Amino acid sequence: MQGVHYVVVKEPNNVKAVWEAVGQGQKFQQAPMFIIGCISEKGSGANSNGEKYYGVDFGICFEHLILAATAEGLATCWIGWFNEKKMKQILNIPEEYKVMGLTPLGYAVKEKGEINERKPLEKIVHYEKF
Repeated sequence: MQGVHYVVVKEPNNVKAVWEAVGQGQKFQQAPMFIIGCISEKGSGANSNGEKYYGVDFGICFEHLILAATAEGLATCWIGWFNEKKMKQILNIPEEYKVMGLTPLGYAVKEKGEINERKPLEKIVHYEKF
């Protein structure tokens, strides 16, 4: 149903306003842009149990965006902690939409050795049984 909408924020004053709505101290302060994702409950269907599926649809779409950005060498971080009311006001997002996540987008400030390294697959992937 393509119910996910994206707001790309690049203008410096708007980037700063979004960063302030995230409210996580210095984290992401240097991000040159943000992409904010939202969806209305009507923008998606339901599963066979009648449970609304908009959260799953949003998650699939937003994670594809993050993976594509990463493949292009950009740094991202799915942010779920923010003031939704402020975000909607800043970006004029209609009331019926839920802001489900946002990500800063840019190049990493830290060098690769300074970034928390990923666990080796052997520590998190199990075959046949845990």
